[in-house]
Amino acid sequence: MGGPGGHAFPTTSWSLVRKAVAGPASERRERMGQLLAVYWKPVYRYIRASWGESSEDAKDLTQGFFGLLLEGGYLE
Repeated sequence: MGGPGGHAFPTTSWSLVRKAVAGPASERRERMGQLLAVYWKPVYRYIRASWGESSEDAKDLTQGFFGLLLEGGYLE
């Protein structure tokens, strides 16, 4: 699927999401790191292109999005 600027948004790896919220804490952190590595840039690019935000604002909004996602338990 194409995203803003011609970048494809990765297909959701639900098995990775499940592993990121279950199991030992060290494994959850590793899997969460993998999720962030895969999705950080596409979310950032989406915010930049679709919302017209500056680079710094888009970085802040991306970090805020992932912070809310993790702290709110939305992946569980």
